[in-house]
Formats: sequence, structure tokens, C-alpha cells
Amino acid sequence: SRYRPFPFLHDEMAAALAAADLLVGRAGASTLAEAAAFGLPVVIVPYPGASGHQLANAERVVAAGAGRLVPDERFDAAALLDAAALLDRPAEHAAMAAAARSLARPGAAEAVAELVLALAQRRPLPEPARIERLAAGSAT
Repeated sequence: SRYRPFPFLHDEMAAALAAADLLVGRAGASTLAEAAAFGLPVVIVPYPGASGHQLANAERVVAAGAGRLVPDERFDAAALLDAAALLDRPAEHAAMAAAARSLARPGAAEAVAELVLALAQRRPLPEPARIERLAAGSAT
């Protein structure tokens, strides 16, 4: 009764993520970036036909403490119930949510724009540390 499965969300995705406490899904870069932007812990089931990039994405999130990896062949009803049990462990859930927020890059568009402008104006690229600060949402 605490979760709502949907086969596909389009226009409703932002509202669904804002309302969610936990995301169970694949490991596409956009999915994981959206989870981080909303501070959502993730139970990640990488798509096995994705040539390994979803597994690599998942491993980064897991290493940061923001997610748990479940191999596709092991994802069943018991794995889903185990994933949902995270909601009954508030301290662990809060730690994973904080780790997810640390992965978010709310200023990524600004950082990319700064790089593109530097290239277009044929000036030196900004220092990587500045780009990282911009991407993390710090304007300084």
C-alpha cells in the first residue's frame, strides 16, 4: 500500500520523483541524475543488454552510498520487498538520501555553458575545479 507501480511516466515524472521516497529502476545516466537531483536513494537494477555502461553507472552510485545494486537475474518479488524495507530504516534511508544529494549537479548546464563559451571565444578553458564548483551549484 506504500508504493505505486507505473509502467511508464512521461509528463508526470517530476511530480512522481518529488513525491517518492525511494526509486527502484534501471541505471541509465538520466535516471540516476534525476534521482540524485531529488535526493532519492536508489535500488538499481542495471539493464544487462546495455553493454556494461549501466553497471558502471550503478557502481558509482553504490560507491557513493546512494544506492544498492541488484543484478537483473536476481531481481524478483523478494528483492523488491527487500528494497522497500529500506523505508522502515529511517537512519539508513536518510544517509542514502544525503549521499544521493551529494551526487547531484544542479549547476551542470551553467558549467557546460561556461566551457562552450570559452571555446567559442577562443579563450583558455576554466580550471577543472571551477567547473566542478559550478556543476555542484556553487557560483564562486
